[in-house]
Amino acid sequence: MKLIASLALALSMAMTLPLARADGMDEAEARRMAMRFSQLAGSDENAVALVLALHTGNAVQLVEERSSAALPETVSLALPTGPMPWSDVRIALLHAQDLLVHAGHTRPGVAQLQAALLGGEILDSEGRRVNFRGVLCLRAEGMTWIDIARATAPANTSPAFLGR
Repeated sequence: MKLIASLALALSMAMTLPLARADGMDEAEARRMAMRFSQLAGSDENAVALVLALHTGNAVQLVEERSSAALPETVSLALPTGPMPWSDVRIALLHAQDLLVHAGHTRPGVAQLQAALLGGEILDSEGRRVNFRGVLCLRAEGMTWIDIARATAPANTSPAFLGR
């Protein structure tokens, strides 16, 4: 009986070991990728959380620190795409970053990032209203990354960039 219990314990440990390694590998990959998007997400912690959430398909809460006296702004993102491969995570964040840079925001707030990813309206750097369709929503509708680039590109974008 002890032998059976020992075998069962060893088997359960052996089955969970690859999962622990996968989680560690996912976190390492997320941290590596998140370094590129810290400014977009507002902090290293937000970037790692966002990259992991996009990869796993889980909801994420981003926090924007303000002055020490004010309460931080938080935004919860329920992601419509489900789990995404690492390459798609990178492309989605690059698209969102491009939209925000074209609107004049090199250091967007979490609400602006939410609009770029899920759709919504923001003010550009000159105070004009800009409406985003949401990179992740378009992807969840089945659009390819090329189609998303074409659908969201500013009017002055080179046709060569859009593959025309």
